[in-house]
Amino acid sequence: MKKILLTLSAVITASLAFSQKKGEGYRIEGSIKGLDTGKIYFAHFARDRKLDSTRIVKGKFRFSGKLDNPMPVIIWTAPLGYGKNTLFFAENSKIRITIDTTNTREAVITGSDSQKDFAAFTHALKPYDTQIETLYQLRQASKGNQPRIDSIGKVWEGVSDQKKIAAKKFILENPRSIVAAYGITRYFMTQPDLEELEALYNGLAPAIQETSIGKDVATALSKEKATGIGRMAPEFTQNDTLGNPVSLRTFRGQYVLIDFWASWCGPCRAENPHVVKAFNKYKHKNFTVLGVSLDNPGKKQAWLDAIHKDGLTWPHVSDLKGWQNEASNLYGVSAIPSNFLIDPQGKIIGKNIRGEKLEEILSNTLK
Repeated sequence: MKKILLTLSAVITASLAFSQKKGEGYRIEGSIKGLDTGKIYFAHFARDRKLDSTRIVKGKFRFSGKLDNPMPVIIWTAPLGYGKNTLFFAENSKIRITIDTTNTREAVITGSDSQKDFAAFTHALKPYDTQIETLYQLRQASKGNQPRIDSIGKVWEGVSDQKKIAAKKFILENPRSIVAAYGITRYFMTQPDLEELEALYNGLAPAIQETSIGKDVATALSKEKATGIGRMAPEFTQNDTLGNPVSLRTFRGQYVLIDFWASWCGPCRAENPHVVKAFNKYKHKNFTVLGVSLDNPGKKQAWLDAIHKDGLTWPHVSDLKGWQNEASNLYGVSAIPSNFLIDPQGKIIGKNIRGEKLEEILSNTLK
């Protein structure tokens, strides 16, 4: 991303200027250093919906169309792959973008007011991202040393908390910027605190609440209210690994952890040993786990292989619809791993319980 050395207090927001450009369209003209030919894709970041694709000709490419409001988009090339993408904010204006294949994340972008806000937001969080990258490298180098990994994990958690504080500061200081709504979706909808999420949403300018991203926050808030602590767990039925329908209601009378995960999800697979340990320790105390996989269509074997490899010996279900999994949408799951602890009466008594915290809560609950 273009580096803009701005303090948060000096952020110049779009001030809803996009509403004046709504009748126009966007025109993105780009160049890629180090890549003369190939195919390039342009998609909405949050929904991962492909909007367009085109050919790269002599290192140049062009996209055009119309957006209802500014939105985070992501572009990537067929030769380099999705892993080397560029994330930025597009809007209905003429945008210039220069990408260097040696560092696709640090593109130079001009012509988008909302991108200026996004650059300032990114700059505010960069110190924490740098620390997290260092911790990731340390964790990778510590494989086989569980105490070391656990120690790194605690530091990582602290840095992540500080990053959320910085994100919240930006959101509160820039209620008229669509990037504030984006910040809510990125950092306050994964494991939301209902009161905090509602306060952040209510603090957005009305025009921002009416954007597609603002409506995403409103939808998440509505689902969070429906699946908050103390609410009855929404019922659902999906097929198990043998194709037999399994309903949540069949677990009534037990404590059950609904565990949303997927075989392709690295953080889920890293969390699985903690769930296995808790399950084996408390399965004889009226406790079980119901795994709900967000594996994609045609990926049943990958789902089954992950279950066996990770030793997940509890019931599993999936409709193999990926992020369109009906149960995950019912529970407002926007990121995985995600879980819900249900009591014998079907009431939600815990959410998104990670690592050693799961055993601690089960120890206090299953007496």
